[in-house]
Amino acid sequence: MEHCELCEIAQYTPHQLSPKGTSTPSIYFVGEAPGPEEKEVGTPFIGRAGKYLHNMLDVFGLNENNCRFFNILRCYPQKSAEDSGFRVPNTSEISTCLHYVVEDIVKTNPKVIVCLGNTSSRAIIGEPFTSITKCHGMLYMVEFGGIEFKVIPMYHPSYLIRNEGNAKLRVEFKKDIQEVISVCKGTYSSTSRNNKRDFSDDTVLIKTYQEFNQFMEEEIDSRSEISYDIETNALDKNSRDFNVVGFSLASRNDKGCYVVLNSLDYDMPELDRRRVEARLRKMFLTNKHFNVYNCMHEIPATLNWLGVEMQNVDDIFVMVKLMMGNADKYQGNGGLKIQSEMNLHYNDWSQDLDLYFEYLRSLKTSRDKMESLLSKYYSSSEMGGILDFVDDCYVNLKSFVSDNGVISYGCVPYKLIGKYGGIDAEVLFDLKEYYIKLMKEKSKEYGINLFQGYEYWMCHHLAGYILERNGAHWDDKVATDVENWCNDGMVDSLNALISSPISEEYIRDKLYDDFIRYIKDNYLESILGDSVVPKRLYKNSVHVVVYSSTESPLVRQLKNMSLEPNSKGIVKLELGHIQTLSKPFLDKHPEIFEKWYTDYMSEYSKEKHTVDDMKKLLNPNATNQDFRNFVSNLLITPEIRYAKLYSELVLITEFPSFDVEKYYSDDHKLLELILKLRNMEMDATRRVQILIKFISGDVLFKSWQVKKAVSNAMEYKLETLDDDSILELYEYMKMSGVDIEKEETWTPQFTWMYNFRIFKKYSKILSVYIDGRVGRNNVWSVDPESLSSGDMLTVRQDRYNKTSDKRELISQAEFKVDMAGTGRWKSGMHTLPAGDTIKKIYNSRFRGGIIAMPDCAQAEVRVLAAQCQDENLLQAFKDGLDIHRYVASLVFHGGDQDAVTSTERKIAKGAVFGILYGESERAFADMFTKGDEKEAHKIFEYFWSAFPKIKQYVEESHRQCTDNQLITLMTDRFISMADEIANNKTGDTDKVLRQAQNFRIQGATCDIAGMILWNICQYIKEHNMLSKPFCFIHDSIEIDVHPSETFQLIDILQNLFNRYPMETFGVPMASDIPIGPSMGQEIEVENMEHDSKYQNIIIDLKGFKDDIEELQSIWENTYHIVERDLSVDPETEKIYLPRSGLFQKKVTMSRLIGTERESIKCRFKVSV
Repeated sequence: MEHCELCEIAQYTPHQLSPKGTSTPSIYFVGEAPGPEEKEVGTPFIGRAGKYLHNMLDVFGLNENNCRFFNILRCYPQKSAEDSGFRVPNTSEISTCLHYVVEDIVKTNPKVIVCLGNTSSRAIIGEPFTSITKCHGMLYMVEFGGIEFKVIPMYHPSYLIRNEGNAKLRVEFKKDIQEVISVCKGTYSSTSRNNKRDFSDDTVLIKTYQEFNQFMEEEIDSRSEISYDIETNALDKNSRDFNVVGFSLASRNDKGCYVVLNSLDYDMPELDRRRVEARLRKMFLTNKHFNVYNCMHEIPATLNWLGVEMQNVDDIFVMVKLMMGNADKYQGNGGLKIQSEMNLHYNDWSQDLDLYFEYLRSLKTSRDKMESLLSKYYSSSEMGGILDFVDDCYVNLKSFVSDNGVISYGCVPYKLIGKYGGIDAEVLFDLKEYYIKLMKEKSKEYGINLFQGYEYWMCHHLAGYILERNGAHWDDKVATDVENWCNDGMVDSLNALISSPISEEYIRDKLYDDFIRYIKDNYLESILGDSVVPKRLYKNSVHVVVYSSTESPLVRQLKNMSLEPNSKGIVKLELGHIQTLSKPFLDKHPEIFEKWYTDYMSEYSKEKHTVDDMKKLLNPNATNQDFRNFVSNLLITPEIRYAKLYSELVLITEFPSFDVEKYYSDDHKLLELILKLRNMEMDATRRVQILIKFISGDVLFKSWQVKKAVSNAMEYKLETLDDDSILELYEYMKMSGVDIEKEETWTPQFTWMYNFRIFKKYSKILSVYIDGRVGRNNVWSVDPESLSSGDMLTVRQDRYNKTSDKRELISQAEFKVDMAGTGRWKSGMHTLPAGDTIKKIYNSRFRGGIIAMPDCAQAEVRVLAAQCQDENLLQAFKDGLDIHRYVASLVFHGGDQDAVTSTERKIAKGAVFGILYGESERAFADMFTKGDEKEAHKIFEYFWSAFPKIKQYVEESHRQCTDNQLITLMTDRFISMADEIANNKTGDTDKVLRQAQNFRIQGATCDIAGMILWNICQYIKEHNMLSKPFCFIHDSIEIDVHPSETFQLIDILQNLFNRYPMETFGVPMASDIPIGPSMGQEIEVENMEHDSKYQNIIIDLKGFKDDIEELQSIWENTYHIVERDLSVDPETEKIYLPRSGLFQKKVTMSRLIGTERESIKCRFKVSV
């Protein structure tokens, strides 16, 4: 479009807007005006609001391939020449610019125009439009160029961003998009956007067994498909105090019931309740098919309540998650009611329930509103009684609220809950029908079988329910031992910090208030003199009498401090006042403080202190600015700054376009020195020393890049004390000569940082993994007999309490199945650090039991081979070759594996994982070729040449992402890439494409591993085994193994991990089967021979000697014969666990850090 200068704002817009999108759009989106980002490139909707819009549209398959985007204004409406802020366009600007968008609309002839926000709606629609809040989603007709166009106004995406906490707005926005789509398809109905379905005649309220039995006979017994939903007291579904207060059943989408068991004003008679439960239990034992919304709640809740496990379940929530394609999309949008509003256009049938809970929480100020609400359901003669119930409930509300703040549905009046309770079950039929239709359409469009993908994910959720039901055995003796060890470690590290000479100045400042108290108690009279006399001493203040007739300097000073005596001549002096008044005296007698401080620290060192007491002097967990400044000033020495400078200068010389001739000649020697140092074989310490010697001369820097590097180094400080900051500082300390394994190289600063670091690690173990959300906060006491006998559900009795009797304990983990963006699972258990410190707490619930921890070896590489159908790579896996050596042989030596060096194998491994994780050639060069990108490119080209099908896979992944904003997986589902594209603020499209190639593999790998877990659960169930799977971390599964099943399960795990993925997905999976006394003691099963009944076993093990000896002891106390085969010479190896692990992310503190452990291979003969 031509450049326009008719408006003043043209001067503020470097690039005036042109429309974007297809020239044959179904939908034409019209916004208001360009923002700061758009005016720089001349393209609409590329800023934050634009990305938000495209993200929302992507859910519905709307993009630039079928839509067009433009604005009312082509120029940025800047406030003024002095103020670059955005303002609403004025009438003159709109009338001047409107013809551009109108002409483009006529030219492209869309099926419907969407006006975003008030400005564009008023400009396009005119007088019929009043405001966006009243008119959004309504259909208007306008005429341009003799052609009638359909127009629908919608909220502007920036309005949704400003109100991002308002889920209702998002729902309305999505409903409006659906209306737009229905106009395009010719299915629009003027009543569809307000499909106020009257559910009142559909739901039957049931209060007795007779009524329930009649409904069952008339509506349920003859039906093969039933929808089911429960309402509860909001307590943990596996706990003893959990209770179902009502449930709904529906036989079709317009006939459901709600059965009231407990409510605010009615409880079903006990005999009726028992008969209802027996009738319901009988129904669940039939072959009926059940629709639910969140099987991971409904199945265990029903099991705890009725003692029966539901079978033949369809979970519509799983369909919702599958079809949204990305976890971020269903956060806040996945609820049953929101889904029904968005997709079925149903009204919010639970609005009165929501209002009831809102008014109940604030009854003191909402009583009139509560009375008005309940008057819709209760007659005037009933109101007095029901309000009395409400008042009683409010007084005792705490007893009806769960730990996560949810109020029991038993607090709801039965007429209120009963009117709408059955609707939850009814709408499941409609929502299921909607998603089945959508799955059929998208299966055809994407070329995958989404029904198969749904079956996989359904199995995942059922397996997730089993893990949560089983829980993990928590050994509180081990936890207490870890707790005591951590407390001792924190005391030792804090003592080291406090007693360090470089902490003295900080400690002195921290103690100064105590010193002033000492002055108050011992020297006040000397300081005050005769004119001011102490009357009464308190801990932090003193009352003094001022003789007003005496105008001494001290009295005048008190007046200057606004300390006027009261009628009795008394003034209250706080510690701050005393400090000010005593300053001249203490300046004359500095020896007073020195003696007091020496005596204080001497006494302090003789006493034992708790961590809390010690933290009053120095708290490593402090986050305030004063403490950060203290640590920064303490640790950053001149040597550290020079190490930082060296790193900054190296970055300059590593830049791809670096050429020393482009810099000022004064800087050439310095940059040439850095280039030389980079390529010399010497340690970093020596490099920094040479740099210091060079800089110590009279050197001036001219190039801005060099000056910036110098500035960054000389002004370097710790902005935060988080992991990244400390680890960066650690690297500089190493460069300045510190070797963590050699204490003689430690500086006082590094010694201080070392103790600071281990204190933080001890502290995290206690706060998160012992007493925190992943620790005792999630631990319940259980019945020992139920636990050890392997009951399907061991009911949780009470939350952990240190003062209670020491019963058996279960850690109640929560698994968010398929909830990560790639479809991985999420759980607090996933955060457990590697090693035995924490994981040792999780051991077997069975006497003589062990923990099995099978995982998929090189799972993602194997999935890549299957996804690409690369015959050579697949065969290499089947043949059991060292896959990285094999890849290196093809890349470097034409297939000769004997010629491969260890360095070439390492590079080949890096290339494979680089492909998997979408690593750029630049990043690969930094890691493997000393920054040589040409060499990295050559290796990548060799790799593509050796594995052309992998290159085809990568290109296909990029094409799918670019063309469709989604990628498809070999496990018959898709992942939406719209969020990654929308949130890519840097404009790095290569990054999104690399994510696409990784997500396909990572997602499929998790799907396959989840199906292996499901098959293990099924095998255990079908064979009536007692063993309990309890954790799933990416592709690793943890199982609490009953001693009678140990060797059978080891055998079947190897079979399941290897056979199922190959038969179902064509993936040549291989598994490692570690076992151990606990989750933190991994002993590899290298080989096992056994008879048909698993009674005589020969098993080869590899692991740490002390772990194997502990396992041997367990087996000796469990089995008939356990003999170590001494005819087989054990292989031994000493393994040092370096201290440097303390300065790595996600490595926890361990008793074994800095020590050697003996690893052995040995053979046992076991007779069961």
